[in-house]
Formats: sequence, structure tokens, C-alpha cells
Amino acid sequence: LPHDPAGPVFVALPFDHTIATQMIDAIRKLKGSDRRFIVKSHPMTPSQFTESEIIKKTDLPLNRQSGVSCVLYAATTVGLEALLGGLPTLRFRPSGKVPTDVIPLNLNVPSADATGLESALRSLVLPDPVEPERFFTEPDYPLWESTLNIGASAAR
Repeated sequence: LPHDPAGPVFVALPFDHTIATQMIDAIRKLKGSDRRFIVKSHPMTPSQFTESEIIKKTDLPLNRQSGVSCVLYAATTVGLEALLGGLPTLRFRPSGKVPTDVIPLNLNVPSADATGLESALRSLVLPDPVEPERFFTEPDYPLWESTLNIGASAAR
């Protein structure tokens, strides 16, 4: 995925409205920061918030961004996508909730709550490359075709 150290932080809001609201509130409190944020709502639960000079909405998924400095996520697979795509990635820890963490146990992703967010964003670095093949296998197309009872041309 395209990395731009001077680019905005891509904020992937989760399905959970409470956590999404906490994430928006946390980045709003970084007003004195020189960072910019582009916020993508979860498609199943669009979040309503007011844009500002530093916080903009986007409908484009992570893989269609022109370049981001890092990714902030909580309880979404976008965190794993960012990590596999070679982007600095930060997991948001909300207050009063324990979000599902989709990152495999043998991969380390830094995390921060609202109070430690600015410091954590400043300390992010490019992650070591992750081989997707360590976690995903090539689809078994004949099995899928037979299971779904579809023709080979339609499956590919």
C-alpha cells in the first residue's frame, strides 16, 4: 500500500458506534497537532461527525488512497490489511470496551488509548515486511466450485 510519511492518518472506524465515537473524539483533541486525518466509516454503521481542517471524511477504502502516513484502527480487518500492506499501524484501545483484535498473535502492533494517541502516532515506524502466505493460503477453487455448485469460469 502507498506510504507517504507526510500524508494523512487513515482512520478506519469500526462497526461499534461507541468505539468509533471515541476514536473521533480522540483525534479531535489533537487540534494542536500538525497531523491530518482521513476517516472512513464502517460500511454497516456510517458515523456522523463534522469535518474540520484536520479531519476529513473519505469513502475510499485504504487500498484506494494515494498515500497515508499510518493507519489507526480498532476492531476492523483494516488493521491487518494495513500491516500486510507495509504501513505503520496503530490499534486504538477504547475506554470501557474490549474490541476484537484481528491481528494474529505472533505479530506485534502498537496500541494506544486516547491519552497516549499523540505520543504513539509520533513513535510509529514502518513495520517489518509480513508475508501474507504465513496467514493465508491460495483458495482451493475446485473445492469452492463444487461446494457452491458453480462453473469454473464464474468462480474466477
